Amino acid sequence: NAVEYRETLARLRDSVQMDVQITCRDEAHKPDDSMAVSGTDYLRKRLSRHQRLESVAQEFRRIGQSFIQDWRQHEVANGIRGHALVMRSLTASFLETMSGMPVPADVQVRLTGPWPAAEFLKEK
Repeated sequence: NAVEYRETLARLRDSVQMDVQITCRDEAHKPDDSMAVSGTDYLRKRLSRHQRLESVAQEFRRIGQSFIQDWRQHEVANGIRGHALVMRSLTASFLETMSGMPVPADVQVRLTGPWPAAEFLKEK
């Protein structure tokens, strides 16, 4: 696999990975112990929560589109985790732009990095 790894390292040479974790704030999705919730209501709340988080992820990609070379995203137990591939030289500008992104009050966004571009070792 040496040839594949050399090509991958060459492709990612000047890039870093920025991670974004998008979750609902704890008080927004705590179950209400005072009343029983039907399965249908529970699933509707989960769908609504997922749609809110997905819309924030889409907005993140839209605002950062001039910086983001590639994007990977997956769901985690408490929300969505996104991985943006960004040119190393644009990291500070990317962070500055993303820090000004408006976020709904019930959603929390945590941006970390730069990291090695581990999520991008294999092309889609």
